[in-house]
Amino acid sequence: MVQYFGTALLPIGPRIVFVNDAFERRTGYSREEVIGKTPRILQGEKTQRNELDRIRNALEKWEPVRAELINYTKNGEEFWLELDIVPVADEKGWYTHWIAVERDITKRKLAELELVRLNRALLMRSEMAKLINTATDELTLVNDACQLAIDIGGYCTTWIGYAELDKQKSIHRAAIKGNAIEYVKSIDISWAKDVSQGLGPVGRTIRCGLPVISEAFVLDSTFSYWVKYALSYGLHGIVSLPLNDKNCTFGLFCLYLNEPRPIAPEEITLLMALADDLAFGIISLRTREQQQRAQDAIIKVATSISVNTDMGFFEQLNRNMAESLQADAAFIARVLPGEPKIARTLTAIVGNKNIDNFEYPIADSLCYRLIHEDECIVDVTMNFPNSFLINHLNATTYVGRRLLNSAGEMIGLIFLLYSKPIKEINFVTSTHKIFAVRAAAELERLATDIRIRQQASLLDKAQDAILVRGLDQQILFWNKSAERLYGWTAAEAMQFKVNKL
Repeated sequence: MVQYFGTALLPIGPRIVFVNDAFERRTGYSREEVIGKTPRILQGEKTQRNELDRIRNALEKWEPVRAELINYTKNGEEFWLELDIVPVADEKGWYTHWIAVERDITKRKLAELELVRLNRALLMRSEMAKLINTATDELTLVNDACQLAIDIGGYCTTWIGYAELDKQKSIHRAAIKGNAIEYVKSIDISWAKDVSQGLGPVGRTIRCGLPVISEAFVLDSTFSYWVKYALSYGLHGIVSLPLNDKNCTFGLFCLYLNEPRPIAPEEITLLMALADDLAFGIISLRTREQQQRAQDAIIKVATSISVNTDMGFFEQLNRNMAESLQADAAFIARVLPGEPKIARTLTAIVGNKNIDNFEYPIADSLCYRLIHEDECIVDVTMNFPNSFLINHLNATTYVGRRLLNSAGEMIGLIFLLYSKPIKEINFVTSTHKIFAVRAAAELERLATDIRIRQQASLLDKAQDAILVRGLDQQILFWNKSAERLYGWTAAEAMQFKVNKL
């Protein structure tokens, strides 16, 4: 029960004159603590200003009013109440008090809020499907996905990151939206398990491939490394969702909360389904891009055929290979006869520039495993830390393949160097094989041409007239002695079949 005190000149406002036992149990205040106090002691940061104004207007007119308010217990706990306030008159008909009947509706309100969030998550997933179906490039998709989670999901800041394969196991921020962009850009995070930067929700999400939820940073001991910095940007919790491709977690979708709140299991299930949809969309775009790049690579292999000179062919093929596979260095080498095995480069490109060709013993080089293996991928920083070429490029990865002739003999080598870890390893190895097959075929053709020219030179020196005919009787070869004996030059004779001579 509340009574109004004061005069028109000195209004004091309503004061509490009675509370029952239920009031004491729910608020934590005793009667002695609240009698004579204003009802405002139950109000706090989230108490709705518009509802308070509506109640005040009704009280000033001595009219009954019903409202739903957020109030606070003595220890600061929020709770929802439904409030019915009616004026009470004395025996003369003058209004002297108000009686307020309060009902705790916290459970109902939380259920309503949960339903709202579930509907938001459902709508987010529906709109995400539209984004994926119309996306033409990955960067646009991830930026639109982040904005969608803000506009529909109600999250204050969102970002999408990819797990890097470097030594630090860093995380590349591909897209960021919201009011704490600088926070996301500047935080020191990793997915390594043995450093403080990797112990939070983000690092754990990538390592385990499961959603990690922190409903309140101040209560999350794993977030202690960042908690003060996050709170300064108004970030109070996070939903960290993995982006999975088969058995691999390649990234994550982070959704920040602007206040601590519980995340229902049903909401997590919907958000995880949304993240799976997004991951599928990203992988589909990457696959489409890889297919286009593979097609472009095949075209580049084909265009190399038009180059006239032998070395010109290999230089063009090597340059096309470096561009298609985004390598920092590319080499094609011929294996020289004899033992120990020595290779000599036919073309060498480093940093998009041709360098002088060189010879090297295979056993002491980056290509050492190709003596016994058809292809290999080597962490060169571990195996060749003092290599000049590796140090010059800051190379980390070597991709090599043997060039074999039709008899299965090693006739050459083709290899690439990368300064960064390779993300699309399957695409690189499969496309590299296409270039290797073409290079091997050209090397074998050159060897065959040399052998034929050597044999032709011997035939030309023979004293007997020698001709070579095909199955269709067409003359294919006509030596010098045949020219002297028959009088036709080789060019003239090779226009005829044998039976016309």
